[in-house]
Amino acid sequence: MGLSTALTTSLSGLRTTQSGIELVSSNVANVNTRGYTKKNIVLESDIIADRSAGVRVAAITREIDTYVQRQLRTETSGLAFSSVASNYLGQLQSLYGTPGGANSLDKRVGDFTNALDALATTPSSQSARQDVLNQAKLMVQQLKGMSSSIQSMRQDADRGISNTVDRVNASLQGLEKVQQQIGVMTAAGQDVSPDILDQRDLFISELSEYVDVRVSEVSGRLSIYTTGGAALFVDNTASELKFEGPAAMVPHALYSEDPAERNIGTVLLIGPDGQPKDLLAGDKLRSGELKAYVELRDNILVEAQRQLDELASSMAEALGTTPVNGVANGTGFDLDVSDIQPGNKMTLTYDQLPGGQSRTVTFVAIDDPSLLPLANDVTADPNDTVYGIDFSGGPASVAAQMQAALGTDFVVTNTGSTITFDAATAAVDVTGASARATATALTGDGLALPFFLDGGSLYTNSLEGGGQRLGFASRIQLNEALVNDPALLVNYQTPTASGDAARATFLRDALENPTLQYRSDTGVGGTNSPFTGSIADFARTLIETQASNADIASRVQEGQEVVVTSLQDRFIEKSGVDVDEEMAKLLQLQSAYAANARVISTVKEMIDILLAM
Repeated sequence: MGLSTALTTSLSGLRTTQSGIELVSSNVANVNTRGYTKKNIVLESDIIADRSAGVRVAAITREIDTYVQRQLRTETSGLAFSSVASNYLGQLQSLYGTPGGANSLDKRVGDFTNALDALATTPSSQSARQDVLNQAKLMVQQLKGMSSSIQSMRQDADRGISNTVDRVNASLQGLEKVQQQIGVMTAAGQDVSPDILDQRDLFISELSEYVDVRVSEVSGRLSIYTTGGAALFVDNTASELKFEGPAAMVPHALYSEDPAERNIGTVLLIGPDGQPKDLLAGDKLRSGELKAYVELRDNILVEAQRQLDELASSMAEALGTTPVNGVANGTGFDLDVSDIQPGNKMTLTYDQLPGGQSRTVTFVAIDDPSLLPLANDVTADPNDTVYGIDFSGGPASVAAQMQAALGTDFVVTNTGSTITFDAATAAVDVTGASARATATALTGDGLALPFFLDGGSLYTNSLEGGGQRLGFASRIQLNEALVNDPALLVNYQTPTASGDAARATFLRDALENPTLQYRSDTGVGGTNSPFTGSIADFARTLIETQASNADIASRVQEGQEVVVTSLQDRFIEKSGVDVDEEMAKLLQLQSAYAANARVISTVKEMIDILLAM
């Protein structure tokens, strides 16, 4: 090796050492920079004519654990989802209160029931009558206020969807620009800068907070899908999300995968082909902030509204419907349906022979035949068979429809408004017929009365127009006729003695009825085992359910925080900058630089000696 070769080799050592010092400097400067990963210099011998002619920088690499990175993205989506859900469920739990709390639902129902109990004891008392009305007003205010708060929370979630969509688009667009830079560098035969890769990973990490992501890269072409298969970024090209909204939030503003039935905004995913797809349909989103807001707006808070609607509906029906019992006629039962209103239910029970297995059929009165056929979940009873009956054609038409529904084992006829159910074969034994008819008048229509109205109209729980139950808690009103004449709480017919406790007792017992069933779409009870109890029992269970949901959500969030923190620590351990480690590298580089400089100095002295000879 000649002096010139030694000089060249030492100079290469100086250059690579300088590169190493620059890299250490960059690592230390970016120790707290979000998304920055530790960089290492890779050296290799510079071979000329089969001999080492020094050293050169082969590459600058990132220290990164792709497995931990992938896990961290998944769990980050889970943490974002659980954080949003926990926040909202905590608000919802505060809205419902605690069992027996001053403004809790069960306390309101209990106070109303106690006021009716006091009226049943002293029906002639003016103060007792007024207390019933005062407690009813408070009950109405509570339901309407809670309903309004739930819709406000849905409105906030709707805005959350809109804002998250904007952030997703920003991340996708930033990612597309980065990929374009990488493409230019690759096309020019240049090595891709690790800092550019850090920037790309940062956009992907941001994206994983908003939606769950599955990332793949083949031959430099990046693709990102949600775990449900929605294409967010395909072959280095970003898709676009478009939010249809916002919309004024009311109980009837519900999402449906069918655009014709949807009356609330959805999120459209527009891919490279330009064809919009409903991102909320199916199971395309499974985690992340966007999924949390969608789940709250379209499911969790909708269920909370259904809970209030079911409570309001049950209360209005309990106080406002009169039992109609069928009369045995020797071969079957006669049932008077003259007072049946749309939404009212008629029940037929029979034994299936041989064996005597009891069966229940529920007929639901409707005025709109387009609603037919009805699903069995129209009622809370999981064991009944439900048929919708169009009452618009009169009693003969009603009897004919019931006959068609029941089949040839029965004979259904009518005499005026009285429907007769008889067994036609030995395969069945008719055991009963009954109905509950909505009271339409305050006097002369039995002990029940239209205590609560639907925005001034009679509440019958009709199915027309999307169902009267939907949003009823937001529209419920105390019948103003009672406010104007509190004596109607006692006077159910003319004349009625001032001390007659029959109506007050009926109303109190209706609220305390322990056999009321509630629909499972409230999240209380199951499809095959509906919750059964008094209205106060149901109100208390709603509070306990919301408290449990909030507690579970909080625990899930805490668990996710632990998991994400652990993964972040593992990722930083591998990919983060350790200042002490960098300082140790700097000392090594300093020594190497000094050694190479010393070699150059020695070569110079030797050359000077040669030149002086």
